Amino acid sequence: RRFGTFISGFPTETSRYSTALNSVLVSKSTGSAIGEGSVIEHSFMNCPNSTIEIGERCLLSGIRMNFNGCSSIHIPSGLCLQMLPLKKSNGKKKSYICICLGVDDPIKDVPVKTIFGMDFQCVLQRSGLTESDIWDEIIPSSRRMLWNAKIHPILHHSSSKGDGSHVDLTYLNWIHELYTQNDIDLKSSSGLKHWKSLRKLSISEIRENVDASAEALHRRSIPSGKFVESRLSEISEILMNRKHEPCNFDFVFDLVSSSSSENMSSISRPLVSQSLRTLDSVAFKAIKEKSYDIAGRVF
Repeated sequence: RRFGTFISGFPTETSRYSTALNSVLVSKSTGSAIGEGSVIEHSFMNCPNSTIEIGERCLLSGIRMNFNGCSSIHIPSGLCLQMLPLKKSNGKKKSYICICLGVDDPIKDVPVKTIFGMDFQCVLQRSGLTESDIWDEIIPSSRRMLWNAKIHPILHHSSSKGDGSHVDLTYLNWIHELYTQNDIDLKSSSGLKHWKSLRKLSISEIRENVDASAEALHRRSIPSGKFVESRLSEISEILMNRKHEPCNFDFVFDLVSSSSSENMSSISRPLVSQSLRTLDSVAFKAIKEKSYDIAGRVF
């Protein structure tokens, strides 16, 4: 299911049974996938050279990534990941809080039984973390819950020449390792060291620090439509150069089906016309050059 969304580079069979709302997801890596039952909303993940692997039953909201470099983001099944902008103070650069929990984690249960969707005591044992790494000392054991656990890191918007601007989510790798490297000691994990080095907030502290206006602006300005033209050019290149890459038009169906009745004609007709013109141009050029195999693929 799609609404106001552009998705490219993810195998159709991996994304067919997921839901995406008001989002852009671009990746050309063969390892990228979206798991069954996952929901992605208000996210901009334009990472053509990176692997984005989203597990099953995940919830992603407000993720910001515009990255041309090579990286790998693995989000384990059953994880909830939400990124929200924080209020600026003293002219500091833009920063975000990244909420990360298991979708089934009870946030107000005492004692805590699960964290990141895994057994709490097992996570402590394998990571070497102690309760003092998670809660302030003034919070008694009888009141220690995920609600007041300082486990959600503050991330800064960064940019590098040629790589675009993005928020670094590689700290998530240590949580991915919890799921994939069973019974292995993770105390020396680089992802865990990165996570420990970051300033973190609890859910109870987040509300008063979030910039709601900036988040609303972000949700209104996700440019799903502007990626259509670049994707059509890419499809044309795939066809003309006989590349063994998919060139489906799922993105056309997504944008047309998500248009309201009021703006249906203004969005769907130009989009369908532009798509047909692209195919017509490729077919015409192929026939002119007697490349009938290319023309046959177009039809």
